[in-house]
Amino acid sequence: MRRPILVILVSLLVFLIAGLSLACSKGSTTKTTASNDQSSTATSTPATTSSVSKPGGLPDIADMKSLSSYRMSMMTKMSEGSGSVSYMKYEWVRDQKAEHAWMEDANGKITEVYIKIGDKYWMYTGFAGMGWVEQPPQTTTASSVSSDLASQFKQVQQDVEHSKARFEKKGTETVNNVRCIRYEFEYTLTTDMPNLATGGTTKTDAHSIGEAWIADQVGLPAVMIKSKSTTDIVMAGEKTVMDMEQNLTDIGAAITINPPEGATQVPTGIPTIPTGIPTSIPTTATTPPATMTTSPTITTPPSTGETPSFNDNFQGTWNDDWGWTDPNNDVTYSLTARSGFLRLTVPGDNDLAGVANYDAPRLLIPQSGDFTIESLVEFDPQETYQGAGLLVWQDENTFLRLEFGYGGMGGIEKNAVFVKQEEGGLGLVGSIDLSATLNRLELRLQRTGDQFSAWYREVGGTWQEIGSTELNLASTIDVGIIQVTQYTTSEISADFDYFKVFTP
Repeated sequence: MRRPILVILVSLLVFLIAGLSLACSKGSTTKTTASNDQSSTATSTPATTSSVSKPGGLPDIADMKSLSSYRMSMMTKMSEGSGSVSYMKYEWVRDQKAEHAWMEDANGKITEVYIKIGDKYWMYTGFAGMGWVEQPPQTTTASSVSSDLASQFKQVQQDVEHSKARFEKKGTETVNNVRCIRYEFEYTLTTDMPNLATGGTTKTDAHSIGEAWIADQVGLPAVMIKSKSTTDIVMAGEKTVMDMEQNLTDIGAAITINPPEGATQVPTGIPTIPTGIPTSIPTTATTPPATMTTSPTITTPPSTGETPSFNDNFQGTWNDDWGWTDPNNDVTYSLTARSGFLRLTVPGDNDLAGVANYDAPRLLIPQSGDFTIESLVEFDPQETYQGAGLLVWQDENTFLRLEFGYGGMGGIEKNAVFVKQEEGGLGLVGSIDLSATLNRLELRLQRTGDQFSAWYREVGGTWQEIGSTELNLASTIDVGIIQVTQYTTSEISADFDYFKVFTP
């Protein structure tokens, strides 16, 4: 795909989400107050997402900028059409009236950077040795080009608001450490999208299906905590299918956005770019401020009793009750490569998700009734997606995975991620960001009837909850360990120290 079309498509997707949020939040009057505590940021009343009063079942969604501060990441991936994975990251601080946004490619190279503080804003252009450039104060529209683009994007937002949208409430889940109501949505849209490459507009048809998690937690307004979607886009005679995932984190965190050093004034005669619209000019890399990890909830861990009903410490052999599955017959396992550990070495494209790829290796035993399973994995994932951890398995349409991973649904770097497959579709239950240097993690997953809850801890630390969900499983299912490599061709090894099952 040509670069200009790619720029337009990425911009379109950003503004589709912005417009969708606008449509859902129009008329919302949730009152907010500033705070540095994620659990107490924002509202004097509980969230109101459970009350649906809009056509199509649209929930009332509060404006994210009502929060005192937050970080947001958005991943886009072209699953049909040429292109690659890209990430947009964003920070907001209300008291500073400041925002900071940047784009990254799949290799972490930063291509576009934007900072705004009050009525001043800066962009890192990179061409002609200019580096950081300070734009004129944004008190009025700077040029006819800016005015035209602003009006075009406003029209796109209005088109989204009036699109044929359908929302359906599906239940309550904990996502990004926030209690949420999960919605499934679908909408169809035809709009004239601004053409950032050539000017003017381009007729665009879009059809999107996906999920949205709206905060339903006392102390927070009903902001969109997470969304993921697949969108078919037809623009300028080209069709592209885009997968997108957005995550809101670090609500109320102590974030400071500073102006860049050594910025020059924009040269005379170069039109400014309207506030909030990222530039499409490729730039040299720069380093954004370090992103704080999401603060997980510290909870009372599940009681496991004193003696496990099953325990394998992988001392030179594995228990005869295990069943080994390697559909591709391409995985190497060893109980001698490292004494006291099971080492799995897995090549790329060994997934366990969706409706097509169930090639990931797994080691499973049957388990009946309620239980808690636990393991320690030593692992250093570096690519999207690599994960290793626990598996609760009924069949290809119904299972749960709790993993120490990198990227994927859990975020853009290392994470502890809890996902479930239900009716053939994989969805995120919850995830926690982890330190980039971490390489040892303990994982724990508990079943109580149809309720499943997940925890993690750094070795020797405190158990912290990732999330919980309901899943209708048979009384007897299989439990064990799994390793996944998705969207990567790299081989990677994971060392499992032990696997235990506790029963009531």
